[in-house]
Amino acid sequence: MKVLVTGANGHIGSHVVRELLAQNHQVRAFVRATADLQGIDGLNIEKVYGDVQQYDTLEPAAQGCDAVIHLAAVYKMNAKDLDEIVKPAVEGTQNIMKAASKAGIKRVVYTSSIASIGFSTDPNTLRTSNDWAEDPRDAYNYAKKVSDQEAQRLAKQYHIDLITICPAIVLGILDYKLTPSNKIIMDFVKRATPTFIGGNNFVNVKDVAKIHVAALTQGKAGQRYIVGGENISFRKLGQTLSKLTNSFIPYMPLPRAMMLASGQMADALQKIGINLPFSHSVIYDTVARYGYFDTSNTQADFNWQPIPLEQTLKECLGWLKEQKLLK
Repeated sequence: MKVLVTGANGHIGSHVVRELLAQNHQVRAFVRATADLQGIDGLNIEKVYGDVQQYDTLEPAAQGCDAVIHLAAVYKMNAKDLDEIVKPAVEGTQNIMKAASKAGIKRVVYTSSIASIGFSTDPNTLRTSNDWAEDPRDAYNYAKKVSDQEAQRLAKQYHIDLITICPAIVLGILDYKLTPSNKIIMDFVKRATPTFIGGNNFVNVKDVAKIHVAALTQGKAGQRYIVGGENISFRKLGQTLSKLTNSFIPYMPLPRAMMLASGQMADALQKIGINLPFSHSVIYDTVARYGYFDTSNTQADFNWQPIPLEQTLKECLGWLKEQKLLK
């Protein structure tokens, strides 16, 4: 199968490309002309250059392909401008679906996020692939929700078999640009930020890639699939990291209201050029919020079990050290 992969040079993308090659698929990697290609250098793939916001570069790239895996997106927290993330997410979705339709492609594997599914105030609640984020404040979280919904709408319009993959917080190797996901681990270990009330789900990038490729031939059209590992509190995550690094990871169980106030202060400092690793919107979506998910339909439909979290954290820490981001 010849597969067009947008965002092929990214953290998930570089692993998807490798998984495709391992399964003897042909890869057409769609990347920007200015992109950092370290993650896919030396691989036996066809590279085409363009921008998902420019339809005239996507249409020819889709021609002759059997399927699309659409990963290209801006992954950034604390964005100053909503359109910096939302506009490329929505326009990119519209363009890739139109290009796929024009090329006669029937299967599109679309990368969304648990951000589109949302988080709970109750640690005993597991959110499912049928849920949608009720009140996302951070630009990235909002962009993932609205672009996911747009993909669902366009799949019906163009009669495309859409499989939507919603990864949890993705950790692992080959992250050359340091995504916000691996940065969470780095910041906890370096004590740039303490752990806090709340929890989330962390998954190995290799698992995410494996499900993307499996979705070319498996899964139910129109279904969203959460690809997640262990649901874990940030406090327990810090304790696990302490054990693995033989260092102290602080836990600061401050009330949500106090944390939100610190987020407002961070926003004010950002306006004068002082950037902190958090903002009011990020705190709103994460502190005293629980990204705990039910992944049973993914495990059943793809006959898959996630890599254990401790192994994933070891690989993440090893990569951060290799990149000299941790000692």
